[in-house]
Amino acid sequence: MTITYRNTKGTALTYNEMDENIRDLRQDTTIDRVLENGNTTTKNITVGSLNATNITVTGEAIGFESRMVWQPGKTSNFDAIVGNGYFVDTTSGPITATLPASPTRGQQISFIDVAGTFDTNNLTVVRNGNPIQRDNSDLIVSVKGAAFTLVYYNATLGWVLTNK
Repeated sequence: MTITYRNTKGTALTYNEMDENIRDLRQDTTIDRVLENGNTTTKNITVGSLNATNITVTGEAIGFESRMVWQPGKTSNFDAIVGNGYFVDTTSGPITATLPASPTRGQQISFIDVAGTFDTNNLTVVRNGNPIQRDNSDLIVSVKGAAFTLVYYNATLGWVLTNK
């Protein structure tokens, strides 16, 4: 899927140019969402606020393709960072990944059991004050070959599992 952002001057901004050109986005920005089958849908949105890392949209909700940044294999405990995906190798022993303490809605983190060893050496995902699946317990992953993404919703519901 390709997403093209157009500013009020009609200039197209590619996904990679967004960070460089975020200041060019204005009220009533148009987003063209070009689907893989070639069909295009266009939605006019109102940009409520902009800063270096977030665009706040008011009105109709629209989906954006997120691009996960995959990190080199993790073989020891680590702090997970939103927007990152982790290849976790628990061959040498259990690993703990600690989630961020102050996430915002829609932020994502992904994990993959790259060595297929979560059944013998678990991955523990520490919730760091926010629920996971509405539960106030850390997530212990003990399924061989597990691959999943956590998406943050709010302080009550917390992190939600996708790709279970």
